Parts: sequence; structure tokens; C-alpha cells
Amino acid sequence: MKASPLIIFLMLGLLGCSSDQPNKQTTLEASGDYWTAIVNDTVVEENGKSYFHIRFIYMGEKSDLKDIDRITFAQGTTLGTQLVNVYDPSYKEQLILNGDYEEANEERYGIKVENIKDRSSNEFTIEYYMLESDNGSTVFDAMEEDRMNIQIQWESSGNNYKEELNIGVNG
Repeated sequence: MKASPLIIFLMLGLLGCSSDQPNKQTTLEASGDYWTAIVNDTVVEENGKSYFHIRFIYMGEKSDLKDIDRITFAQGTTLGTQLVNVYDPSYKEQLILNGDYEEANEERYGIKVENIKDRSSNEFTIEYYMLESDNGSTVFDAMEEDRMNIQIQWESSGNNYKEELNIGVNG
């Protein structure tokens, strides 16, 4: 039995309209003078907790990152604010030498990234907790209703820098 080209065309058309296709992933992005932040709506479940990631891309020369001693990546919505401090271990040594290190405040110094000075990439992927309100709305809902405010602060060669980005409806 020979299939007519019309039947084959109709079958292919029906397959293309299948409702079993996966949901399309939503990606939101904002750029400033130094950084681009990319948020997608993928949620990762790990040990009973939910997380999402923001990818930060430094738009300057990759070699500029060699001078960075500390970076803080903060994101906030109407549900709350989270920040992640990243620093090179030599930052702590520098604070001790300058007499500025306080052991009681060690938590605020952040997460050590051993290879911050010799990074092979100008990207940082930061993991944040998926905040959820009592009524079940999430960070992504807050972005759709208002915005996500992102702030990147970094210390480089004794100078402090700051960039602010907004993603979402009012971003």
C-alpha cells in the first residue's frame, strides 16, 4: 500500500501540534556597564530544598578578574533578599595584615573561591534558595509581579565598585 503525500503531510502536522511537548523554559536577562545577569526558571531540588541559579557574566576583560579580592552577588524581590559573598583566601590575609579582620564577623566575609584570581571564565553561577511565601508564590512570581533587584559589589585593587540591575516587569 502506498501512502499518499497528503496523508504523510497531515500526520507530520499533527505530530508537530502534540500537547505533550515540555514547557518552554523562561529566561530573563539584564545588563549594566560591567555585568550581565541571567535568570532562568529552572528549579533544582536538593536534599528537600529548592534552589535556582543566576549566572553573572563580567563584560570586561577576563584578566580584570585577577585583581578582584571580593565580590558580593545579591538578589532581592518582594519575598526577601539573599546575598552571596565570594572572596579569594588572600582577602582574609590582607584584612589580618591591615588589622581589619574580626573573627566574630567571619561569616560576612563569604565563601572562599580558591581560583578566583586564575579563573578560566568570566562567569559566576550563584545558587540561591527558592523563597516562597505563605500563599505559595515564588521568586519567579515576584519577578512577574514587580521585579528582581540584583546588586553586584566588588573590591579590586583597593577600589570599590557597584552595579545594580533590575529584571522583571518593572525592571
